[in-house]
Amino acid sequence: MIFFYLSVMILRYQLFTIIWVIIILFLTLLPASSLPSGINWYIPFDKLAHAGVFGILALLLTIGSCKQYSVEHMKRFPYHWTISLCFVFGLLIEVLQGSFTSRHFEWMDLVADMIGAFIGLIVFFFVYKW
Repeated sequence: MIFFYLSVMILRYQLFTIIWVIIILFLTLLPASSLPSGINWYIPFDKLAHAGVFGILALLLTIGSCKQYSVEHMKRFPYHWTISLCFVFGLLIEVLQGSFTSRHFEWMDLVADMIGAFIGLIVFFFVYKW
């Protein structure tokens, strides 16, 4: 009963995060042929997309962690939870992509994910703390 209560309270404030995670999984596991090839800039479109998507994910995770009140550690240290979960999720995505024939594991995608996560935390800090 307590586990059910805790999971409902956490999920209640992470609903948008869960929806965003499902969208990320759907988009990142699409075949490579259905994705845009890139823009002829210094940074490929793929890396910008990873950073943007994980920036939004980090923002949603941090907001949900701060609003929930059933797990004190998550509320007191939302930045640690956000960075840890974004890293694990980004690594999971890259491992899953490595198992497909049309996609492959890229360390630079994981780096772009983490840069986006830190940008999301910075946005959270400026919007909610100031």
